[in-house]
Amino acid sequence: MSNINYIAEPTGTGAAFRPATLENLRGGNDRAGILAIDPGLYLGWAFKNDEYITAGFEDLSQQKKLYGATEEFLERLMNELCPEYVVVEKYFAMGHALENRTVEQRGAIKAVFERNNCPWTEIHPATVRKCLGIKGRPSDAQIRESVSAYFDIPTQYLPDPNGKRKKYFRPDVFDALALIMAEEN
Repeated sequence: MSNINYIAEPTGTGAAFRPATLENLRGGNDRAGILAIDPGLYLGWAFKNDEYITAGFEDLSQQKKLYGATEEFLERLMNELCPEYVVVEKYFAMGHALENRTVEQRGAIKAVFERNNCPWTEIHPATVRKCLGIKGRPSDAQIRESVSAYFDIPTQYLPDPNGKRKKYFRPDVFDALALIMAEEN
């Protein structure tokens, strides 16, 4: 179980985990923590340091120029979070929709991290599955439950504070958090 402070809140594009205080994000120029990226048209991301977790996703599905949109978004993340290093889900050919766009997006990812002199590595989905203790292809629910238990974070949120019906966070957010789990183990 984790002793990290966070809050979960709805955002403009769905929902994300946010640090309990934004002052934690602007602690200076020292790089601290790990940034995980789950590439795709819904680009999931997660950042963890010793004090907090923040995570979310960016909806790039309507972008005609995926390379530019990915590059712009990741530059914002790099400037805001200043990660020590980055892990990215490794590209795999089978089971990946829009393969040509995925290759294009990976070029943008590589360019941003190299331009920022930030070390990065790729983690294969099979490594993540092994870390989660799941055999075969895991369902979104299996990933959500494993990640939730590991980080002691909620799987759902209330989009309307006055409502009663909870919604699940996007799977891309939990996929990015699973990359952090794999890196830590």
